[in-house]
Amino acid sequence: GVKKEKVRVVGDISYDELYNKFIQKVKVKKVVLSKYNLDEKKNIIIVALPQLGEHGMLSWDRHWEEVDFLIKNIDKVNQNILISLHPKMCRKNYIFLEKKYNCRVLNERLVEVLVAADLFIATYSSTVAWSVLCGIKTLVVDFYGLNYTMYDFLVSIKKVKDKELFLGILRKALEANVDFGKDWERLSRDDVFNGNALEKYIDLIYEVVEIEQKSI
Repeated sequence: GVKKEKVRVVGDISYDELYNKFIQKVKVKKVVLSKYNLDEKKNIIIVALPQLGEHGMLSWDRHWEEVDFLIKNIDKVNQNILISLHPKMCRKNYIFLEKKYNCRVLNERLVEVLVAADLFIATYSSTVAWSVLCGIKTLVVDFYGLNYTMYDFLVSIKKVKDKELFLGILRKALEANVDFGKDWERLSRDDVFNGNALEKYIDLIYEVVEIEQKSI
């Protein structure tokens, strides 16, 4: 019911920082490979671990079971694995994963290194949109009965609800060629992913102020 002329597509402020990394993704990937001593011949898989325990969605015992399941199976594809933690997650509680599996826990925020990924794995999060905007193959895992529909309009991502299918889908995803064209159009990529989101917000504020002044 909103008139078209009242709608402005501005994107999100976080897109500006992401875009600035995106245009330097070759450099970012080189730094990540070196810092975490990764194999440059292998894919980089970045996993944003679900905060099931931190958010009280599951018991802590179940939380650790789910974390172990994810990393154990991702480790089976023999690629570079980087683990990204939500700000609510304490890094010292997860560092043990580096000894148990062939993975590294990131020190950086996800927005600083996501562009280095060949494949991104997450639950329902705004970071899924980040990944698609960057043209990164993306898996959304939901073994927890959340059944959210927020990303059903995106066709490039794969949503995995069955644990038994996860490893097979993961292997296929690594080899797949993905066309992001439709999703970029649906996310208004050309309008929102260009480093100008903050400037658009400022322009919008000036526009609103000008309209208010004229109405006085």
